[in-house]
Formats: sequence, C-alpha cells, structure tokens
Amino acid sequence: MFWSKLTRASEAARRLDISTKDLLGLVQERKIRYVMVDGIAHVPVGVLDEFRAKASRSTGSAPERPSAGGDTVSGWRGSSLIHPP
Repeated sequence: MFWSKLTRASEAARRLDISTKDLLGLVQERKIRYVMVDGIAHVPVGVLDEFRAKASRSTGSAPERPSAGGDTVSGWRGSSLIHPP
C-alpha cells in the first residue's frame, strides 16, 4: 500500500540528500506530500520515489541539492508550516 511505509521528515531529507529545512520547504510549497503522525510530519517512501522521478525527468538527471539561498522556512510559526492554510 502507498501509505504503509512512512519516514520521518529528517529521514526523508537524508534519502533525498537535502537538509530537513529544505524538505520542509518543499512540503510547504506542496511539492512533496506528507502525513502527520502524532504531530510529526512523515513522508511516504513512494512519494520520495515519485519526487526523484519527477525531478530527474524535468532536469534530465538526478535532483540537485537546493542551494542555501533563496526561499527558506526560517520564519515559520509552529504547525503552520506543516498544515495547509
């Protein structure tokens, strides 16, 4: 089942070779789907595979690690980052 294997946001970020902060930014931009489990964001393994596939199709190669500049999530307040408005 698609939602059967969940990884915490930190583990999902490790698997994508990006920082947890960058992953949460992707969640906020709704580029990666997630579920909340006991107030903690989790990403299904299938979503990671989909994200990698989409990124490699759009760039012709494996996804690159986001740069340190640009959009950040440093100003988020509590759960507003995880929950849709």
